[in-house]
Amino acid sequence: MMRSFPDRLRRAVLRFRREEDASATVEYVLIFVPLMVMIFFIFEMAMAYHWALAAQKGVENGVRYAVTQAPMHSSLIDTDGTVVKYQLAGSSKPGDLCYFGTYCSQIATVTCTGGASMAPECNAAFMARLLDVVSQHAYGLDAESLTITYAESGLGRATETVIPIITVSISSRDFPLGLSLMGIDTKLPAVSATLVAENMGS
Repeated sequence: MMRSFPDRLRRAVLRFRREEDASATVEYVLIFVPLMVMIFFIFEMAMAYHWALAAQKGVENGVRYAVTQAPMHSSLIDTDGTVVKYQLAGSSKPGDLCYFGTYCSQIATVTCTGGASMAPECNAAFMARLLDVVSQHAYGLDAESLTITYAESGLGRATETVIPIITVSISSRDFPLGLSLMGIDTKLPAVSATLVAENMGS
C-alpha cells in the first residue's frame, strides 16, 4: 500500500530521532566552538594581565633608575651642571624646611615624553637609557608611551639640592593579540610608579 508523502515524512523524522550513531559527533560540534571561544578568552585575559604586570615592573625599575641619576629636564640643572638648589623665600634661613614654598622657592612640575615629540629641554640620551631599563620588562614598548615627571615634594631645605617626586609612567597602549586581530579595540591600562628623589645623581 502506497503511503502519502506526509506519512512518509513523519516516519523519516521519527527514524532520524531514534538514530543515535552520530550523536557523539553532534554533541562534540555543539560543545567544541563555545569551549574554544572560552579557552581563547581565558588565554587573552591571562596574557593581558601578564603584560600589565610586566609593564608595572618596568616602570618600578625605571623610577628606581631615575632617582639615582641627574634630572633629565634642563630646568632642574644649574649652570654649573649640578642639580638646582632651593632659593630662600621670605625670612627663611639656609637649611629651613621648605613646606611647599613657605620658606623657599618651589620647582615647577616638568614632564618629558619620549619619541619624536620630546621637548628640547629633555635629555634624549637619558630617555634612551630609561627606555632600555623599562623595556627589559615592558613588552613592545615604544618611546612615545614612556613619560617621566618631576614634581615638588615639599621635603627640601632652603639653599640645598631640590628633592622632587619622580613618576615614570607608560600610557595606555594597544594589546597586540587575538582580539585586536578581529577588529576589537583592546587596550592595556596605563601604569606608573613614583619615588622621592632624595639623592639624584649619587
